Amino acid sequence: MKSRLVAWGFNMDVLILGNTFLFLLSIFTYFLHRKAIKAARTPEFLKYFYMAFLLKFFLTIALVVVYALVAAAINKPAILACMGLYLVYTFIETRLLLKASKRKNA
Repeated sequence: MKSRLVAWGFNMDVLILGNTFLFLLSIFTYFLHRKAIKAARTPEFLKYFYMAFLLKFFLTIALVVVYALVAAAINKPAILACMGLYLVYTFIETRLLLKASKRKNA
């Protein structure tokens, strides 16, 4: 698959770094969201929920900006693929959190 992606114009270093970053960030924000679900008070829930959202959003934007400043040429297919991975990880995280929330309420 690597040779096919390279033939389509994807930079494998950007894809691997982006995937690793998004995976680790999603694990971290998942645990923040779990704390939010377990929160007894609404302000505590909102604190963890928004902290996870803002952390994920701004760190991702920061990484893209750093890449744009450092790279000689921006690899748009790899950036778009990482955006797709962001959506996939967010979907998986949300699905797991909904299951955990149902178990908590049951």
